[in-house]
Amino acid sequence: MPVPYLKPAHEPGEIVYCTTGYARCESFYNSLMLLEVPHGTQIAKSVGTGLASMMNGLMHGLRAESRWVFILGDDHEFRPDVLKRLLMRAELYHLPCVVPLVCRKVPPFESVLFDLKTTKPLEFQDLPSGDDPVEIHAAGTAGMLVQRNVIDKIGFPWFRMAFGGPDLSDEDVYFCHRIREAGFSIYVDPTISMSHIPAEVYVSPKRWPNGEWSVEFRWADGRSFAIPSQRPQR
Repeated sequence: MPVPYLKPAHEPGEIVYCTTGYARCESFYNSLMLLEVPHGTQIAKSVGTGLASMMNGLMHGLRAESRWVFILGDDHEFRPDVLKRLLMRAELYHLPCVVPLVCRKVPPFESVLFDLKTTKPLEFQDLPSGDDPVEIHAAGTAGMLVQRNVIDKIGFPWFRMAFGGPDLSDEDVYFCHRIREAGFSIYVDPTISMSHIPAEVYVSPKRWPNGEWSVEFRWADGRSFAIPSQRPQR
């Protein structure tokens, strides 16, 4: 089970994820078992193939005492303190919904973020150089921390497939649409990241002190290397 903590004091919530019933990435479950969580936090899992309907079921079944929802994907790897840090940043900046930096798991490993003004994919290179959270149009839901009042105000359906145009067609983008429709904003925290896992290689974005971006590849045995992040040709 995840590791409960009492300090700093955070209200309990719910960690949710979907699976087909088979363990896709062992590293995800290792990360989940080491995750530091506020005391009283529980995990809810949905098994099946219809991602939107499974996520709707998870939102509908949230416990009354869960004050936030942390959405995970079972092909990600993360540090034990990722949730604690997101909760602290959300509290500090009063964020209703915040995501860490996450890249796609296929080349050229671009971000899963969408620009607030243009609604087009947002490249890591276009993020401001500071450490303050940045408001965005949408993002993938893996690693997304959402406050309970946001979930309650949205109501069913939280998720739906085939929404928007070719770049905005997934259930997570529809969820972001519902968040904004309910009057809330979505942010990315540039100080926190999670890894995507293609074939047990952990791929994550990395910003160097000089402001340059790279893609870091890590293996379970500790080996790693980074390559400069190239702007995709769209």
